[in-house]
Amino acid sequence: MREAVRLSISTLTKNGRANALKAVVLLSDGDYNWYGDPLARGTGSSGSPTDYTDLTTNYCTFDDLGSWSARYGHTSVVMPDGSIVLMGGNDGSRKNDVWRSTDNGETWTRMISSADWSARYGHTSVVMPDGSIVLMGGYDGSNKRDVWRSTDNGETWTRMTSSAGWSARQYHTSVVMPDGSIVLMGGNDGSRKNDVWRSTDNGATWTRMTSSAGWSARQYHTSVVMPDGSIVLMGGNDGSRKNDVWRSTDNGATWTRMTSSAGWSARQYHTSVVMPDGSIVLMGGYDGSNKRDVWRSTDNGATWTRMTSSAGWSARQYHTSVVMPDGSIVLMGGNDGRRKNDVWRSTDNGKTWTQVIIISTGQSSNQNMSVYANNNNIKIYSIAFADDMTEGGKQTLQTLALGTGGKYYEASATDIEDIYRAIAGDLKIEAGVNTSMDLDYQKIIVNYTTEEVNDPLNPIFEYNYSYGNSTWINSYFTDNTPIDIPGLPWNFDNTSEWTDTRKLSFSLGTVHLHQVWEIRYRLIARQEGFFNLFGPQSSVTFEDADEPLTLPDLILKVNPELSDTPIKNVELYYIQTEQNRSADNSAFYVTFDLSHEYTGKNNLSEKYYIVTSDQQRHYLGYTNLTPNQTREQRQYTILSRRLPLGSIALELILTEYDKPDPLQARGEIIVFLELENPDLSKRPWYFLLT
Repeated sequence: MREAVRLSISTLTKNGRANALKAVVLLSDGDYNWYGDPLARGTGSSGSPTDYTDLTTNYCTFDDLGSWSARYGHTSVVMPDGSIVLMGGNDGSRKNDVWRSTDNGETWTRMISSADWSARYGHTSVVMPDGSIVLMGGYDGSNKRDVWRSTDNGETWTRMTSSAGWSARQYHTSVVMPDGSIVLMGGNDGSRKNDVWRSTDNGATWTRMTSSAGWSARQYHTSVVMPDGSIVLMGGNDGSRKNDVWRSTDNGATWTRMTSSAGWSARQYHTSVVMPDGSIVLMGGYDGSNKRDVWRSTDNGATWTRMTSSAGWSARQYHTSVVMPDGSIVLMGGNDGRRKNDVWRSTDNGKTWTQVIIISTGQSSNQNMSVYANNNNIKIYSIAFADDMTEGGKQTLQTLALGTGGKYYEASATDIEDIYRAIAGDLKIEAGVNTSMDLDYQKIIVNYTTEEVNDPLNPIFEYNYSYGNSTWINSYFTDNTPIDIPGLPWNFDNTSEWTDTRKLSFSLGTVHLHQVWEIRYRLIARQEGFFNLFGPQSSVTFEDADEPLTLPDLILKVNPELSDTPIKNVELYYIQTEQNRSADNSAFYVTFDLSHEYTGKNNLSEKYYIVTSDQQRHYLGYTNLTPNQTREQRQYTILSRRLPLGSIALELILTEYDKPDPLQARGEIIVFLELENPDLSKRPWYFLLT
């Protein structure tokens, strides 16, 4: 039998986006609003003022209100898990940040603020069958011909090539074919292009399918892949705006014109998607003015039906759109005369639209911003940053701040830094989150590689409850600040949860700066080898966080030579029944011999129970023994009137201190009404350790 494993786990306030308490600084000069992270450098919108502060503290990072900054010329893709990843673009300056949403664009998590590829717009990106993202070309101050790939939703990137076969260009299109190859079409490398290129190795190398496709050289067009593997290309600009539609059934080598003049007006900067039913939906763009119409084709682009002439979103260009696994369309950002970072969704092929998130740089967003902040537990710290701001503008900023639990300031260039520091100090004190820890032992990584089920019939680990030890939760401040939490330390019995789910869940409460929550619990290791102690799905979750914090691997080696118990050969013998110990000779006593081998150095506890034939256990008492005393043979005597009639057992439970796995031995006797069985004293009853 193996020793128990004792663990002590401490959690500190997390530095990073997993923190749930969110806050934002809203800086306004009366014409533009800028919003950004109050504990990080910089802000998040077009025309951002120069950084006024050097807040490089490492306390907590707070998600930007409204997520990615208003922009155009970005790209977006849908991942196999249904999340949306948005990359780059232009918000007044070129961007190379990457954002991800797992809820149809309602909330966003920044995967990285500065990807390895240079800040750019006018690029393309596609999702491969293996779930990786490939990003190609674009403009970063000059045209690009590099190709990059990410296998982790855009958080890290590998350069596939710095010099693809096609010329450096921007505003081309690219699609992924059913066979996993990428086809890239047209664009502008200093002049408009109508060449087509194909890669079968994630963009590392390219083959030219044609140097001059049937459609005219152009940029700002769109292209999609149909369910039958054909490519449909639409519109764009070849020196004038176009509304022709072309189709290729051979990976772009040859093309057939579906129509020279589609129902929608000649345009550029539009978007198009393929629906699950194989229809194409085309949205917005620029035909001399910004558009907000939506069109649909069910015959590969030959004919078109207008779904709406006035979609819910404002007339715009340079936006992106994607189709979700449920068949809805999500449209993001763009330019309607001002850069946008709003998100819209349609569930009826583009006929009607619902705004998913209402955050932009304009004053019209103020009311919606307040609603969004309150709904998501976000504090707004607003700053009026202009001498000539109207009283109405100041009142709006004050209402935004006070209505969300934040603060309002009026600032000039000379005191803006002090205000930012004051906000940062306020947030550092209040940076608490409701936190829970979930440890999943349904499956265990064994010997570094194999994931095995923690089968109750053949367990790897078993939870062991021990009052004051498992489960035990305490909290304290590292700077010796007194803690005001009633009842600490807490003791919990997780046996029921473990039995039902093989999981352990702990609610840790609110974590403040300099505060530690400590959890202690015990597991019994039932097998030998190397085991990942936290399990593949174990995590710490901060309330309202976008993602849980996965616990790091902690490998435990279980060695049988080190974990075998030092208690062996426990024996319990019935000796005799006596009648002569009481004055009136009416009381009977039953005596047992106890013996066992013990090689350890800790004290032992012996607990004695009566177990009746219906397996009911009755506690009798206990004895604490030193290591020397355990080596002596001893006797235990029971007054017979405490014994029920019938077949009973005296049960002995031995526990070595700090070893929670008890050892049991049982001696059985039969109690008669007058205890006169002449053979009773001649027979030993014992059970060896099992």
